[in-house]
Amino acid sequence: MMIKKEKILKDIKNRITFLIKHLSKKKLEEKLGFEEIDFSDLYFPKYTFQYISPGGNSSMSVDVKFDLENLEKFIEYLSEKIKWQNSVEGQRALMTPKLREFIKERDNYTCRICHNSTEKEPNLLLEIDHIVPISRGGKTEVENLQTLRWKCNRRKGAKLVV
Repeated sequence: MMIKKEKILKDIKNRITFLIKHLSKKKLEEKLGFEEIDFSDLYFPKYTFQYISPGGNSSMSVDVKFDLENLEKFIEYLSEKIKWQNSVEGQRALMTPKLREFIKERDNYTCRICHNSTEKEPNLLLEIDHIVPISRGGKTEVENLQTLRWKCNRRKGAKLVV
């Protein structure tokens, strides 16, 4: 907290007149939301994470104290995870075999463009397509997925087809 406070004050240092900086520093800090906090009696919860194998033959346990340092690391981890999930690689990783099968079943194993189906053509190669392509900000979500015949999917490419 102290490092962030110093960084913010340093960043705005050149924008504040001499009088405000020297005569009213306390008031400025209060306006920015900085208050003196006594960290000596803070309680940081400790969590125990435990794993036991399905057979019960092995186990592992670790205690994590959620102090300020660990919370910062956790926030950084979540931030990186969110960035990855929003990336192309993250979106592609969400496309599981189970999801592919769900979309094909939902679409009755029928291409949404040419309406050819495995009922008419048993060896038809069907693929799952992003309606709004990932390259254009589309997400791997059920509402944004459709079943297409492989030729229709190649023809569509990364275009938005309505």
